[in-house]
Amino acid sequence: MSESTAVHAHPATIVVNGQPKTVSSREVGWDEVVDLAFPGEREDENFTFVVSYSDAQNDPHSGILKKDGKVEVKEQGTSFNVARHRRS
Repeated sequence: MSESTAVHAHPATIVVNGQPKTVSSREVGWDEVVDLAFPGEREDENFTFVVSYSDAQNDPHSGILKKDGKVEVKEQGTSFNVARHRRS
């Protein structure tokens, strides 16, 4: 197993909209974060989601996570804010 694979296989504790969540990998994607914030709503065509992150392992350490994007998170402390907007 390569070092990169070993790092990504370890669980991590992240914060999503102020709530601690455990994820199974150190690489977290947009879909997973939205599902943690708003379970069952990601596919609802009435909503759009904006995901921002801070204190990530990767560079940049903070920013906007784009749909289909991924972030390498720290073992503890990477934070995500997911805003849900109703489409008009």
